Amino acid sequence: MTKKQLQDKINKLKAQRKVELETVKQNRTLAYYESDKYLEDSAKEDALQVLTTALDNVEVVYAELDRKLIAKFGYSVILDKVLTLASSLKFMPLAEKSALMKTIGISEISVEELLDAVGSTSYYSKDSHTIVAESPFIRNDVEKVLEKIEVELDIELASELKHVTDTKLTAMYKRSANVAEEMYVNTESMIVQDGIKYEE
Repeated sequence: MTKKQLQDKINKLKAQRKVELETVKQNRTLAYYESDKYLEDSAKEDALQVLTTALDNVEVVYAELDRKLIAKFGYSVILDKVLTLASSLKFMPLAEKSALMKTIGISEISVEELLDAVGSTSYYSKDSHTIVAESPFIRNDVEKVLEKIEVELDIELASELKHVTDTKLTAMYKRSANVAEEMYVNTESMIVQDGIKYEE
């Protein structure tokens, strides 16, 4: 075989492999679009877009009120956004809250029900110098409220609960309890030291 014949054969094999790889890629792409994964990813993308727009609207109002949006985290990307939205709306002045809820499409009842169902981790309160007790995450109630909010916002949410495992919740509640305890002890220590200095 001459050098030219060898090169021609190599080029032919390369071209053949390229066609084969392109076919594999096309088959994978087709399989993806026919799969449940594609539906799930599309629903997630739609939800993120709707929630991001809603939170952008909230941030504009918060900036006018000279407030900062405090993000919730630890559940899942989408659920974190829903909870950030709900808690932000809850503590907003009535006039702004009503206008925003109308724009976004979420009801005040849904916001209240969601925050009640999700509960809260314990935390240290500077105002009362106490540790505020945790309230539980009630999974069935959260699922029911998310199904209602799905209809209100026309997005998929309830499937996000699969990311909120009991292990994750236990770790989150334990971590918050430890932080709250540490903050309480540190503050108590500073109060005692300030008291001693004052007496001197």
